[in-house]
Amino acid sequence: MQNEFGLSPYRNWREERRFVAWELKQHGWKQKRIAEVLDVTPGAVSRWLAQAEKQGREALRIGRRGVASVRWTEEKRKCIPRLLARMEQLDRLM
Repeated sequence: MQNEFGLSPYRNWREERRFVAWELKQHGWKQKRIAEVLDVTPGAVSRWLAQAEKQGREALRIGRRGVASVRWTEEKRKCIPRLLARMEQLDRLM
């Protein structure tokens, strides 16, 4: 699918795959068959469709879910330099 400028309206192939799953379901496909065709787990299809039914079709967009908008606490941010330093130490040992 392309917009008027010849560009895909999706951010990436993963997002497009979710919208394809939604469209196939609207055409009467079974979730198991959708999963087989899209090469994903039936659980993934179930989550996508449940999310779209609950929050609307636009909820299928990448970055619209809570996982994508997780905020780091200040305490966790302060740990980052220590973690990076520790990773460098471990790399030197290998």
